Amino acid sequence: MKKTILICIIATIISLIMLCLYGGIGTSLGIVFLRRIEQNYKIVNDSKTITDDTIITNHSEVEDSIEVVEIENTNYIRTQLHEVQYNYYHNSRFDYSIEYPSCFIQQEEPTNGDGCSFYMNERIYLSVFASYNALNETIADRYYENAISTVAYSTLKNNWFVISDYTSDGRIFYQKTVLKNDIFMTAILCYPPEYKNDFQKITQRIFSKFPN
Repeated sequence: MKKTILICIIATIISLIMLCLYGGIGTSLGIVFLRRIEQNYKIVNDSKTITDDTIITNHSEVEDSIEVVEIENTNYIRTQLHEVQYNYYHNSRFDYSIEYPSCFIQQEEPTNGDGCSFYMNERIYLSVFASYNALNETIADRYYENAISTVAYSTLKNNWFVISDYTSDGRIFYQKTVLKNDIFMTAILCYPPEYKNDFQKITQRIFSKFPN
């Protein structure tokens, strides 16, 4: 009896080894494990089926995440603008100055040293530059070179002008150009329209004093 039981045990072990070698057990276990993974994935992601796309990501969740990030970024920008402090930039080559929000990052001056740019991000920036009046133009000449009939806002004074309009991608730009000591000095502020109210006081402060 014991001998018979031992033979059965040995035969069973041999059968199990053969099944493993030829994929029987492996395949069965693989199916079990795959089903378990699918069940867990369904529980976590509340999905009905498992496909390559849903395994990679849930697209609606990604879109929701992007929207949340954009909202948080907008709130952060508004907070920075409402709590704004000011830094001071002076251009030594043309001897002019401008205030700019401290939340803007000053970039390196170009090699010709005519001005500088200050960025809050790729869509919000302030740029200043200057040039000698080599063609002996008047401020009116330069104004009519820049202003067009469809411009949203413009004004021309004795030695300066202001133009404000929309860029091709829908952002607002505000430009002031001044002719002083036979030098044209220009400052341009650009930002998305959703921040129009946030930039009202900032725009007034920057451009009312430019060039300091």
